Amino acid sequence: MAQERDRVPFDLQSFAEGNGEGVGDFPGLSGKLDYLAGLNVNCLWFQPFFPSPGQDHGYDTSDYYGVDPRYGSLSDFVEFRQAARDRGISVIADCSGSTGNGGGVLPVR
Repeated sequence: MAQERDRVPFDLQSFAEGNGEGVGDFPGLSGKLDYLAGLNVNCLWFQPFFPSPGQDHGYDTSDYYGVDPRYGSLSDFVEFRQAARDRGISVIADCSGSTGNGGGVLPVR
């Protein structure tokens, strides 16, 4: 596994949109995984992509189990995550359970 210093943050909104609406999404990014792997990318660290009222740049999460429809569906994310893993690419999802202004419940397992 890559060391923390070897990981690079990644902004999903600015890369690889797949449905023509101009916002990067998981289907679009899935189509770019071979390209990223060819660049020796070993980790993708995403800003929040969970459903959100949008008052705090996505950090006001309302559903920690979902995906904001702008970025695709939960199944799109699951397929993307598996395809990334198959290429040796780790995925980190940034989230904040302490803001509390989204009304969401932080999952505990």
